[in-house]
Amino acid sequence: MDSLLVAIVLFALLAGIGCLFALITMRIGDRSLGSARVDRQRALEETLAAEWLRVGHLIRSRPELAVIEVGRTYQRARRGSKAFVRWMDSGSQQDTWFWHDSWPEGALLVVSPSVGWGPHNRNPEVLYLEKERVIRSVDRRAPAAAAAVERRRREQHRAGEAA
Repeated sequence: MDSLLVAIVLFALLAGIGCLFALITMRIGDRSLGSARVDRQRALEETLAAEWLRVGHLIRSRPELAVIEVGRTYQRARRGSKAFVRWMDSGSQQDTWFWHDSWPEGALLVVSPSVGWGPHNRNPEVLYLEKERVIRSVDRRAPAAAAAVERRRREQHRAGEAA
């Protein structure tokens, strides 16, 4: 009877050690998976930040261009759509007519703006955008990614100075 009890205790002890080893191994594996996820996120942020930097260079080299963010589309028609947009440089909002086009809410666009009279609302300051006036679209995550990359670089620079 005593040998049976000793065998059970040894088995339980070995099973406990095996479970502990498995938990430690999984924990280390999770950490490496998390690290890979962080690396992928940082690589994506670097790519988006570079895209936003290119947009900045484009805007500086061609002052007639601007970046807008598409807001709520309030009318769709056969010949286009009406939406509110926000100018990224000033934050001001403007009524916009996209000729033969429509953009989702939150889209960032580099545009060559054309302002004119809006007969539908008697607004003399309607932004009219034909397809050729939309120079390019930009991933909506690019500004935040550029800020994150810049923040990380400043932190690394401060850490380097402190060392």
